[in-house]
Amino acid sequence: MRLWTLKRRLAGFGILFLLLGILITVLAWSFWPQPSCVDEKQNGAEEGVDCGGSCTNKCFGEIAKPPIVLWKDHFAVRSGVFDVGALIENQNIKLGAKKFEYIFRVYDRAGLLVSKKDGNTFIYPGEQTFIFESNLVTGPLYPSYVEFDYKPIAWERMTMSDPLKIDLVGQSYEETPNPIVRATLANRSLFEEKNIEITLRLENADGNAYAASKTVIDIFPPQSTKDVIFTWPPSSFEKPKTIAPLYRRILR
Repeated sequence: MRLWTLKRRLAGFGILFLLLGILITVLAWSFWPQPSCVDEKQNGAEEGVDCGGSCTNKCFGEIAKPPIVLWKDHFAVRSGVFDVGALIENQNIKLGAKKFEYIFRVYDRAGLLVSKKDGNTFIYPGEQTFIFESNLVTGPLYPSYVEFDYKPIAWERMTMSDPLKIDLVGQSYEETPNPIVRATLANRSLFEEKNIEITLRLENADGNAYAASKTVIDIFPPQSTKDVIFTWPPSSFEKPKTIAPLYRRILR
């Protein structure tokens, strides 16, 4: 009798848990945000962000185009260690991505993978972005070429802030004891800027980049200048013909 009673109770508990699971699923489905035509994201059966497909709104420049990889390359740092960089352009003037996941793969002349590096950043609408990763270890194998790939992008409509008003107003290059670029930047804006990412490329007379670096300015007061230093380990760098900076606000 006791065994039979125990089985009945266990069966009752099983039915109770099943009903509770169904109830939780129904409630979660009811309250979980569903794809809509006004959530400023491309989801559901939409062809673009809140347009086309299941939405009545027509898509005008909102069907996402893939970013263009303008170039990618590797830069020698020291024996067995290299930096990599890729200049990309977002073709979408209204769409950006808060998370852009990418991977660099470095191969030798025989096509053997010698190093790789994953990372993530963000992309503003219509901007050119220099993506830079440092200190890839290749060991005794010498890189020959770089591949740059990215994961599927969750595009969404983004409102751009006013363009940055930062200029490079002074620069100098020193070769010894190690390569150094001293740059003076001017914030021409009437407003304080915060969390400014600066990427710098050194280019030769042919316009080809052979070194790169990156830094961040935490606070840049209005109508002021700031000195920024970029350094590299001892190397046989040539004197740059062009020092090419790019600036952008870090997305928070």
